[in-house]
Amino acid sequence: MEFNFYWTSDAPGLAQRSEFDPVLEGVSQFRKADIGDEAVIGRNGAIVSVSCITDRGRYFTLKLHLPQASILDEANRAKVEKFMRAYFPAAVKTLDCR
Repeated sequence: MEFNFYWTSDAPGLAQRSEFDPVLEGVSQFRKADIGDEAVIGRNGAIVSVSCITDRGRYFTLKLHLPQASILDEANRAKVEKFMRAYFPAAVKTLDCR
């Protein structure tokens, strides 16, 4: 399980990105999801972003990648989404967003 946490000054615009965009690398067969401000969930990972103003930036984004997960197994998507629905809000609560 790999996590990447980062802040940006602008919203990442996940829905407008191409499936070949390097930002979406590691999230196969992604679909939009209703988590945070914007999210994509795939068979082997997810990316979720929310407005969170801190000294580091205006938008907090969390990327989850499961390198051992099969990109062919559609059942993985539900597991990834369930995990992110629990983990992401808990992670955001620790950030002291303004």
